[in-house]
Amino acid sequence: LRRLDGRHQIGFNTSFLKLNTGIGTTGPTGMITNLSVTGDLSRNAIAPNDVLGINTERFLVLNVDDVNDTVRVKREFDGVLGTAHTSTSLITSLNRNITFNLGINTDIQTRVNVPYYFNPTESVAIGTASGVGIGSTISYSYRVIGGGSTEQNTLQELSELAPNAALKKFYGSSETSFISISDKFTPKGSVGKAYKDVEIILGASPNEPVKKGEIGRVWVRSPYLFSKYVGENGINSNEVSGWVSPGELAKFDQDQNLFILGRIDRIFKIKDQSIIPEEIERYLLAEKNVKMAAVVKEYDILRGNKAIAYIATSDAVNVEKLIDECISLIPPLDGSLKIIELTLENFPLLPSGKPDFCKLELGGV
Repeated sequence: LRRLDGRHQIGFNTSFLKLNTGIGTTGPTGMITNLSVTGDLSRNAIAPNDVLGINTERFLVLNVDDVNDTVRVKREFDGVLGTAHTSTSLITSLNRNITFNLGINTDIQTRVNVPYYFNPTESVAIGTASGVGIGSTISYSYRVIGGGSTEQNTLQELSELAPNAALKKFYGSSETSFISISDKFTPKGSVGKAYKDVEIILGASPNEPVKKGEIGRVWVRSPYLFSKYVGENGINSNEVSGWVSPGELAKFDQDQNLFILGRIDRIFKIKDQSIIPEEIERYLLAEKNVKMAAVVKEYDILRGNKAIAYIATSDAVNVEKLIDECISLIPPLDGSLKIIELTLENFPLLPSGKPDFCKLELGGV
C-alpha cells in the first residue's frame, strides 16, 4: 500500500439483531453466556471481538454459531453492571470495521482453501501516535478438524489453552458428511445428537430398528449423502433405499445422544464372544502417558483369537496393571491379552495419521 497521507473520510457499519430468549443478570447467567438471536450471523455481519449492545450493557463476542443462531459473549465488557434483558430486545452490533476511500484498489480476489500469510503489525498501519491500526491478535470463528476421533485428554488440553472456546465434536464419514454434533450438554463419550436435517436409525437395516439403549448398526439419511463411488460400478453395499451406513455400531441414550462403539469390520471373537477393539483402545487412551493405541487380533488355537494391543507412550506406564484392568472391564479378555509398547516414532501410521492396522496385524513393527 502507498502512504496514507492527507485527510480521508471513514465510515462505520452498524447492524442489528434481536434477542430470542430473555436473559437475567450476571448472577444466574455468569460472565460468559450464550445469546439466542435472530438476524444476520454471517462473517461479514458479526465476528469474534465485535461488541454488541443491549440498552446500556456491552457484550464482547467470543464465538458465533450460525447453525444454532447463538452468539457466545462476555458480559459487562465496558464495566457497566449487567442487567436483565427481555426477549425481542434489540441488539446493536457496534461493528468496528472501518471503510475508507483511498482512490486505490485494495480488493483481493480470494479462492476457497488458499492460505494467505502476513504479519498484521507490519503490513498495514493507519495513523502514528493516535489513530487506528491492525493489531497482532488473531481470532477464529470456527476450526473444523476431521480424520479421527478426539480423545478426552486432548479436549481437556484444548479447554485449558482456549478457555472461552466452544469445543464441539462431530461424527461423520466421507459418504455421509456430518451425522451428529455435540454441544455443552453432551455427555462424556457421546458424539452428540443428529446434525441438522439428518435422520439416524440403529438396526440391522433401516427397516429393523432396535429399541432405545440397544446396540445397532448406524444408518443415515440426509441431504448431505454422497451420490456414488467412482468405479466399482458405483455400487455401495452399505446403501439401502436412500439410507447409507458408515459401517459402525452405536447406541442412543434416553436423550438421543449417540454413542459410537466401533466399526463392524474390526469386530472379532474370542471364545465365541465378540470383541469391539475400540472399547479396549478407548480405555488405554484414557491413560495419561498413552498417546496412541491400536488393538488387533492374532490367531489362537484354543480361543480362536487373542487380542494384541499396541501402544505408543510418552513416559513409563504399568503394562501389567493395564492388562489386569482391561481383563476385568471386558469379560471375553483373559490372560492371553498382550500389550506391546512402541515409541511414537515407530508406531505405524497411514498417510491420514490413523494407525496402520494391517501392518500391526501382520506383525510388521
